[in-house]
Amino acid sequence: MVRLGALPEGASVRFPAEQRLDRALPSRMTPLTVMTRPRTQEFLVIEGGVPLTGTIRPEGNKNAALTLLAATLLTSEPVVLGNMPRIRDVDTMLELLVDLGAEVAWTQRNEVRICTADVSSTSLDEGLSERIRASILLAGPLLARFGSADVPLPGGDVIGRRRVDTHLFALE
Repeated sequence: MVRLGALPEGASVRFPAEQRLDRALPSRMTPLTVMTRPRTQEFLVIEGGVPLTGTIRPEGNKNAALTLLAATLLTSEPVVLGNMPRIRDVDTMLELLVDLGAEVAWTQRNEVRICTADVSSTSLDEGLSERIRASILLAGPLLARFGSADVPLPGGDVIGRRRVDTHLFALE
């Protein structure tokens, strides 16, 4: 048996009627509980004795994707990035690059081609920058390639304190 996760001390698992197990879990087995939406949960129990086989393709990671998109400013050569998630933050970062003068084209479902050869502006659009926190990631590549960057304070979701000073210290 592989134990994939344990509940924090004092926590309990409640299974809705339609998700009840046919049998009680052995005392040594704890289900892995993942909260996906309010009042819903998924669980995964893997019992040993049968080897796992198969392949999976993980979806692209938003934070990695945004960093890679910003890095395309470091070259004037075309860059093709695969396994890019088709999400709002990625679309906004691509809009920021286009606004700077980059050519952007989705070539496949999750593949995008970016060419920053014609980028001449070093000023980010304030309205676009307010949409995502990751707009600050463009400051370093703009400074490295062009020697200047006009980057408004980033926006994004308000999910607690997320400082930008570490980015600013890195530029010193």
